[in-house]
Amino acid sequence: MKKKTIVVIAAILCAVTLGCVLFFIFGGNKSPEDEIDIASLKELSVGTDVPYLLYSDSSKAVMKGTFGVLVYNLDERRVSALISHDELTALNIEFPNIKVSADGKDIYLGNMSQSVAIQIFSHCYNIETGKLNKVEQQPEDFFNPSLFTPAIGYGNSYDKYFDPSYLTGSLYVETESGFFYTRNDADWKIGSLQLVFHSFSDSDTVYDIFA
Repeated sequence: MKKKTIVVIAAILCAVTLGCVLFFIFGGNKSPEDEIDIASLKELSVGTDVPYLLYSDSSKAVMKGTFGVLVYNLDERRVSALISHDELTALNIEFPNIKVSADGKDIYLGNMSQSVAIQIFSHCYNIETGKLNKVEQQPEDFFNPSLFTPAIGYGNSYDKYFDPSYLTGSLYVETESGFFYTRNDADWKIGSLQLVFHSFSDSDTVYDIFA
């Protein structure tokens, strides 16, 4: 009888724990200040590449790196949302393939496919509502940032705009008046990650992502 009672209690505890985890992932708005210790990410290495700029407009930017994927509010100069690497792993996303919708409202999450032509996304994060939901219908239209070609430092026409003391990201988003790109100090630490808007009038606006 005791063993049966223990089994029942254990089952209830597991159900409650699972319910809490699912609510954390799929319910409510995500607030990075409440859920993520931003300061603890600063010592992370950027890995082999400077974090990728996936989207940017006049008010926000979306970036992917070893920290996971984040949304940065340009007006308030702060990380407004962050889906950490651990959260992606909890969603069974081991090799993240991250895309932003063409209108900049949704972030699609999935695993990389062996075929570039086939992209399957399992979850969608809405930037405006802060809701993370499972994908019911596969998206078709994405925002596509530009790739620096040839690579920075190898005769690229944009080389003249960069400070060679920084590590420069491989993707950029161009506007009518300039372009956004990411860069890092040579320490390769996440804490020194910056978003830069270079105006074609030769002025830079620099955003310290984890300041």
